[in-house]
Amino acid sequence: MFSIEQHVYNSQVDRTGRQTNESIVMMMQDCSLISLNAQPDLRDYLKAHNIAMMVGSRQVDIFRHARYPEPIEVRTNVYKMRGAVSIRNTGLFDENDHAVAMCWGVAAFVHLDTGKLAMIPKEVTSLYPPKQRYPMDYLDRKIALPQSTPQRFDPVPVRRADLDQFGHLNNARAIRIADEYTPEGRVCARIRSAYHRQAKPGAVLHPVVWNTPLAAAAGTGTESVATSAAALEDEGAFAASDTGRMPTATSESGAEASRFITDHASLKTTVALESADGEPYVIVEFTY
Repeated sequence: MFSIEQHVYNSQVDRTGRQTNESIVMMMQDCSLISLNAQPDLRDYLKAHNIAMMVGSRQVDIFRHARYPEPIEVRTNVYKMRGAVSIRNTGLFDENDHAVAMCWGVAAFVHLDTGKLAMIPKEVTSLYPPKQRYPMDYLDRKIALPQSTPQRFDPVPVRRADLDQFGHLNNARAIRIADEYTPEGRVCARIRSAYHRQAKPGAVLHPVVWNTPLAAAAGTGTESVATSAAALEDEGAFAASDTGRMPTATSESGAEASRFITDHASLKTTVALESADGEPYVIVEFTY
């Protein structure tokens, strides 16, 4: 387990003072990458062979949105590493050791000079034996596009500010771009993202959006996971957990809270950021 101490700062919140979806993912991303430098054997092997770790998919369950200026501890743990793949949990925890958000993500090791997968030798991966994964509701890493007719929006160029150190669209920036096409007044409870290919300088993203009502909450007499932004502001709440109905997620278990999101979700917004030929760079699914 590797951890870093953070705070939710002004630049990481929205107009209601809640931490943004991009910031949640950014904290997780930063902790994961910093943890590589804390592992000398893996760090030195990657540097010697010009290899980088790149995210392939991620599921983030948000139990509540932290507020400015809350202290946050970010913890990450690789629970499986084999060949060219690393799978880990990364979570945000508050002062009470309650999970604010938890994710599981799949990353691939890639040769920077060729773009091909890099197989990490067993003498290196054996230093990271399999561990127990965090108990949450693990969904498929692949995101199926809805069959209904989508909305299409004006193209968005990849800006220089969107690029990371590897010269392509940063995965957290992709969340921010996709988030612009979600319904206003909703508070997100889950984000799933699948990264299909790199969007490099000069790339133009074509947003394609589906809003899909879910049957899980229909006719049950229960509230949906999300509450209107106006109500949240009036009540000083952050997310569905503040209604008192979402189970508390701890450092030991978030399975019940994660399942609550699955069972009570009322809407999914799926955003595909595509190229002009219709091939996706990234697909992001937001659940409310």
